[in-house]
Amino acid sequence: IIAAIKAQIHSGAYRPGDRLPSSRAFAAEWGASRTTVTAAYNQLNAEGYLIIRHGTRAVVAPGLERKSGEAPVATISPRNLSAFAQRLLTLPPTALA
Repeated sequence: IIAAIKAQIHSGAYRPGDRLPSSRAFAAEWGASRTTVTAAYNQLNAEGYLIIRHGTRAVVAPGLERKSGEAPVATISPRNLSAFAQRLLTLPPTALA
């Protein structure tokens, strides 16, 4: 589900600011449980692809606009990362290899 949503964002089917289907509607469409769809939406939120606010549908994050000849890349900000991931960002590159 995550890969499918990312592909739809990258292809332009969903553009920044677009609302995704509700978790119920998406689950019914994909034949998945609502829990699975919610987990996928939460993961995409953590990766910077979606913005999720309680009580509203998920929205494609701004900054994912496609430039000619360039595949869009999600911007990951430290506020979306766990404390462990934030600590990893402070390590020298060789320590991560």
